[in-house]
Amino acid sequence: MFSYFDEEPVLKPQHIVKPREGFPRCAIVTWQSSFLRCAKKYGLKGLFTYVGGITQPVYEIEYKGNKYAFAVIGMGGPNAASFIEEMTVMGTRDFVFMGSCGVIDKTVPTGLIVPDRAFRDEGTSWHYSPSKEEFLDIETAPCTADYLTRAGIPFAKGATWTTDASYRETPSAVAYYRDRGCVCVEMECASVMAVAKHLGVKAYQIIFTADSLHGDKWEKGRLLDMADNAWEAYFLTALGLAESCVN
Repeated sequence: MFSYFDEEPVLKPQHIVKPREGFPRCAIVTWQSSFLRCAKKYGLKGLFTYVGGITQPVYEIEYKGNKYAFAVIGMGGPNAASFIEEMTVMGTRDFVFMGSCGVIDKTVPTGLIVPDRAFRDEGTSWHYSPSKEEFLDIETAPCTADYLTRAGIPFAKGATWTTDASYRETPSAVAYYRDRGCVCVEMECASVMAVAKHLGVKAYQIIFTADSLHGDKWEKGRLLDMADNAWEAYFLTALGLAESCVN
């Protein structure tokens, strides 16, 4: 592939959105609509509508006197990249991402994972990071882990496999990435890290275990029926991280 990382793009996010005075500096972003029920407790106020193929409302919420943007966006690296690009233009500088993952290492307990590296088995990160390294370091992981430790919230830490194809997680692929040190699989972490670093903003990432792919058969785990109190606990964790590391 030829090198184009130093070139200005033809289409820029500034063509779509403009800076907005008073726009929240920090955004809490997820891919699970169940978190919307949790966010409603903090006074949803419409900010704007992000269009990533479908319209995705972005709200303002207030927590302990601080205002944050909040959004549920579509899955995948390309959507996350465009969202970060547009939000950065409008004024956001810190992003807290909370998503789910499939476990590929059976020693990882159910709960939260702080990814510290992301294996780039997707396309988006390669357009933002000229590094030829297969793994991207998630530079905010120490801050995220420090907050969870101080808050007494249990978590695991490890590398994640970021894929573009959720229905192509074959046994051989699972074994390969597990042997490379990955403990879970998801669809955004590498993309998010590459985009954030390219734009000079911060992206904090927490993922929670849902299904399992480490055995001979897929196990749905909590993927389709996670308890309401778990959603609430994870949302409060994201808010707490934003309050601790960002403000």
